[in-house]
Amino acid sequence: MNERDEILSQLRDLELPTVSNTLAPGWWLLLLFVVLFAALAYYLYRRWQSRLWQREAQAELKLIREQLGSEPSIALLSHCSELVRKVVLAVDDREQVAALHGESWIEKLDDICARPEFSQGIGRLLVDHPYQKQPVITSHDLSALFDSVDVLINSAARYKPTYAGGKSTDDVIRSAS
Repeated sequence: MNERDEILSQLRDLELPTVSNTLAPGWWLLLLFVVLFAALAYYLYRRWQSRLWQREAQAELKLIREQLGSEPSIALLSHCSELVRKVVLAVDDREQVAALHGESWIEKLDDICARPEFSQGIGRLLVDHPYQKQPVITSHDLSALFDSVDVLINSAARYKPTYAGGKSTDDVIRSAS
C-alpha cells in the first residue's frame, strides 16, 4: 500500500445526527407570533373599517365648520341636519329612524348621546329652523350646534340601538340564530 491508501484507510464514515420529527421550540414560538400578529392585524383592520363612517362624518363636520363665515347660516344648518341624519342612519336601523321627525327625532338624538344634548340645548335648532325661509341664527349658535354634532358623532360610535321590548341589536341577532 502506498501512503495515500494508508491515510484514506484511517478515515471513518460520516455519522449523521438523528433528526427529530418535531420542530424546535423556537419555530413553535415564531409560528405562534405570526398567528397572533395576523389576528391582531385583522382585528385592527376590522375596527378601522367599522369606524370609517365616523371619520367621514368628522371630515364633513370640519368642512361645514370651515364654511361658517362664507356660507349663509340656513345652508350650514341644512348641512348639519343632513350630517346628523347620516350619522344616525349609520348606527341604527333605517326602518327605525327614517320616518322620525320633530320631538321624536330630537329624543332619538338624545338617546344616542345618552344625555339631553339636543332636546335641552342648542340642538333644538334642528327641529324647525332648517325649514324656515329666513331663520335668525348667530354664528355663535351655529358653533355651539357644531359642537353638539361632534358630541353626537363621538357618542354614536358607542351606541347600541334598542328595539321594541328593550332588546339591543346583540339580543336581536342572538335570538335570530
